[in-house]
Amino acid sequence: MIEWLGADRVVVDGRPFDVINVKSAKDAPGATAIRKTRWMVERYIELADALEPRRVVELGIDRGGSTVFLAVLMRQLERLLAVDIGAVPDGLAEFVASGDWAERVHCHGGVDQAERSPLLSLVDATFGDEPLDLVVDDASHLLAPTRASFDALFPRLAPGGVFIVEDWSWDHQVGRVIADRMRSGDIPPPADPAAGLNRDMPLSRLLLECVLVSGYAPEVISDVRIRRGWAEIVRGPAELAGQDFAVADHMGWLSGRVLEQAFEEA
Repeated sequence: MIEWLGADRVVVDGRPFDVINVKSAKDAPGATAIRKTRWMVERYIELADALEPRRVVELGIDRGGSTVFLAVLMRQLERLLAVDIGAVPDGLAEFVASGDWAERVHCHGGVDQAERSPLLSLVDATFGDEPLDLVVDDASHLLAPTRASFDALFPRLAPGGVFIVEDWSWDHQVGRVIADRMRSGDIPPPADPAAGLNRDMPLSRLLLECVLVSGYAPEVISDVRIRRGWAEIVRGPAELAGQDFAVADHMGWLSGRVLEQAFEEA
């Protein structure tokens, strides 16, 4: 049973969660904080109903609230593998140790999403040969690490399975704030527009590739659903070689040319 109590508290099977889209906020007494927007939480509820996911991977644990939320929300859950480059939070470890969650929720710290082989080894140990239904990437929000884990895990999804990339637009949001402040005169325009900015390619590059793949090879990516800070990439029915898969290899020559030219002109 799911019930909203006001704008920012949701109760799932009797367990209260506070929807707090602020990293510094602390858990309220008696509730677990989910550091996402309300729309994201509502979308997870919709996906849980539509997909009925049984095998789930979560990249990026933070303080553990989202892991607890996904575990409680997904009624058909068999196994949830949650990993983070940092340590597993004490509160999450206590949750897993309670009830029968230890059989279904497996949490590992010290896991870098950019390291493909260790990540796949954990997935193999947790799920064997069984396909995944859902992957949630709320980890680094950087292109290279996200691409590494996407290329590793997307082939492991069952056809129709969904790969979610959260907060993909943060680079662009920061850029807009800087531009707005310059226009208002709060800060002066820099002599070098790129000075002090991250010169690496933004995460949006990966999503553009996924969109192009969905047009050229829908058997690989059958659908892409994007809004600010949220992207769903849906697995098509094609057989994909897990160890050698790279999403950029499935765009086609014309798509690759269009993409490269767009970034060169930018």
